Amino acid sequence: MSDNSQDTLMENSQEDILSSKLENTKLETEDPENPLENVTNKEVESFSDRIIARFKEFLDDEVLRCVAAEGIAKLMYNGRLVDAQLFSRLLLLWYNPTTEGDPLRHCLGMFFSTLGAGNEELLDVIEQAFFPTLETICDAPHTSPLLEINPTNVAELMLSLLRGRHHEQIAIKMCNEILIRPTSPYGRCLVKVLPHCGVAGGDQATLKLINSLVEQIIDEVDHVSTKRSLTSFSLRISSFITRLLRKRRIRRKRIKRTGRTNRLKINYLSPLRDLKEEVSRKEKHCLQHLLNLSIYLTLSHSGDSVSIHQEIVSQ
Repeated sequence: MSDNSQDTLMENSQEDILSSKLENTKLETEDPENPLENVTNKEVESFSDRIIARFKEFLDDEVLRCVAAEGIAKLMYNGRLVDAQLFSRLLLLWYNPTTEGDPLRHCLGMFFSTLGAGNEELLDVIEQAFFPTLETICDAPHTSPLLEINPTNVAELMLSLLRGRHHEQIAIKMCNEILIRPTSPYGRCLVKVLPHCGVAGGDQATLKLINSLVEQIIDEVDHVSTKRSLTSFSLRISSFITRLLRKRRIRRKRIKRTGRTNRLKINYLSPLRDLKEEVSRKEKHCLQHLLNLSIYLTLSHSGDSVSIHQEIVSQ
């Protein structure tokens, strides 16, 4: 039997085992007496938690790990499965030195390389998994193979998958985590990663908050190269704030210039408008006199011309 056929048989057997275990989970959690439409949200959440727990068990099984990881990656990519812990497990499996040479690496590599085009919900999952993943690597026991993983590389990968507001929120949380544990391996890792956050698109209040936190971290850090990196990051944030202020001043000047132009137009048109109003008043006055005269001429033949004339003069 060829190697390809053996691999195919092995993969099919793994999928059969995985399907049978998931089917058992389904039978254990469903009540045949209750129809599907009567299932409550609480029961659905309980069933989802059990399925996720089963997936985590499969990732610990060396026989089922590859098929389970591929299935989880496909479900996540298509938005069918959203769980930060599972995403963290996949990321740690990809970087784990014990999976080197495993077909699992190729599958997860394809998943992470195409993940940047994912939906917003999946980006939220990556943000939620950011700090727990780094903390797991930094606080791993001495006998764990996770100690061989460079946490900075993992953090840079997750930051490359995120964009916009996610970078700003992570930068704020990262600063707070560093201030809590500045000298721990976890804190030192975050200090190295912090300057890689892209915060150029933040608003003025957010940038000022991040900059003030970075300045506090600079006072807490002793390493010269780290201080230099954080100082450069702080200067970059200050330049972003200056750019926002400059844009705001230009916008205000433009608004003032537009208002001044409108006032000039109004002042220029006001004499013409006054002339039109004066002509309109004179036309009304002439029309009133003509009307009175026509009434006088019409009724003068009736013999009451004197009284009519007096009435017109009084008007």
